[in-house]
Amino acid sequence: MDSHRCASRPWGGRESVVRMLLLRKDVDVNGRCHPEEYVTSSSPIFQAVQGKYHSVLRQLLEHPKIELVTDEPSPVSALFLAVTLGDECSVRILLEDGRVDVNHGSSFAYSPVGIAVLKRNAGMLRLLLSDRNARLNRFDTDYVSVSGRHRYNAFLGQALFPWDPNVEIVELLMQHPQVGIHPDVLHHAVNRVQPHLPTIELLLRDERVQVNFRSGKGYNTPLIAALMVLEGGYVPDFLAAVRLLIGCERVDVNLPDDEGHTPLVLMVEAGRVDRVKLLLERKDLIVEEENLISMEQARSRGGNAVEIRKCLDEFLEERRRRVRGEEPVL
Repeated sequence: MDSHRCASRPWGGRESVVRMLLLRKDVDVNGRCHPEEYVTSSSPIFQAVQGKYHSVLRQLLEHPKIELVTDEPSPVSALFLAVTLGDECSVRILLEDGRVDVNHGSSFAYSPVGIAVLKRNAGMLRLLLSDRNARLNRFDTDYVSVSGRHRYNAFLGQALFPWDPNVEIVELLMQHPQVGIHPDVLHHAVNRVQPHLPTIELLLRDERVQVNFRSGKGYNTPLIAALMVLEGGYVPDFLAAVRLLIGCERVDVNLPDDEGHTPLVLMVEAGRVDRVKLLLERKDLIVEEENLISMEQARSRGGNAVEIRKCLDEFLEERRRRVRGEEPVL
């Protein structure tokens, strides 16, 4: 029997056969079953991971010459394969071995942490981050974030990118001391085809997130960006996102865009009664009649000028009552 060929097959996870082969000096513990095959599919360590033969994997790791990273066609680690398969048991076994590099990977998508984020596997990510050697700032400068506009932490950018982001993964990354939070991160969460409300809530709770950062077309704040997206059509989640932003005390509802228009002015001009009412819920909202677009202009754009004027008048009257120390009208 060809010992080289036998070593390349973990024999369906049969521990006794593997133990016997590992004792032989003429056995190539890194040999491939077929030379023409990629190492990832035919070397003993990768077959053990692929087959989820955990006891065999432990035995192979005891051998001092076992190779944990392929050399062709591109370097891939056994840990990466285990993470890709979602096998937490194999990942734990590999992380216990001092030779395993939790940061191995030539690019974001070929790193263990990167693939855990891409596969939205929060349990796997937590397991990898428990390794004190894990580094999450590797791709800050050599990997362009998925937003295509900024170079910030690739892991957080990828976590925010999916249609339905995994909030647990976003939170795990934001809690990690090595993950830098770019000023544009709230814009990235708001400016989506469909905003993800739990993610926006998470970002608004974090004091490090710049909730009033101006960015993108028109140099808008996240609040103005969310309000303007609604102009393209009624999207319930965007209206809910606006509510979340207005409900955050750190959000400046009076901060204008690059042309000096405040959120209130923009919504009055557009004749959007529902959004005007939302903005009026903030007691710190600045309402200066001389700075508002005329009701005639709002009417010409299809807005309900009469109702908007009524809302503004009620807001101003209540403010006057508070100044005079009078009880508000219920």
